[in-house]
Amino acid sequence: MSRSSLLTGLTRKSITFATTIATASAQGSMNSLVLIEREGGYNVVTREYDDAITKVVYDHPTLPGSGAEAGVTVSAGPITMEIGDEPQYYDSLTLYLPATMPVLARIDDLVTVLVTPDADLVDRLFRVTAVAGGGRIYSSNKLSAIGIAPSKQWSGP
Repeated sequence: MSRSSLLTGLTRKSITFATTIATASAQGSMNSLVLIEREGGYNVVTREYDDAITKVVYDHPTLPGSGAEAGVTVSAGPITMEIGDEPQYYDSLTLYLPATMPVLARIDDLVTVLVTPDADLVDRLFRVTAVAGGGRIYSSNKLSAIGIAPSKQWSGP
């Protein structure tokens, strides 16, 4: 056995072990439950794109609507956009979802935070703006999302 094949084998075993540990750590630190939905899709009856179709991308497999585990960071802002002559305020957050999730989220999917330690984020809706990919040790799926920030005009919870 050559030295390079021995080192290659050792490196592969080390990466596999490190990934296992990193994945367990990532899942152990998931502090929330979220529901991810995708608006619009192909209507098999009309054979056209239909805005009214909503597909659930990520949820609890046996308790629909109750959400599935995710790591949710504190929301950050301010992100301000001028719409007409009125400013609109947004917050951003990062979500960490299990690497084993069956369907990967995409940009423009909608995330509803159902349970989290930060009561101000409960029932807030965010739109996915970025989905990170790759990495040397792949322990979780990382999403960036943006949503309307609470303001004096906001009538949320």
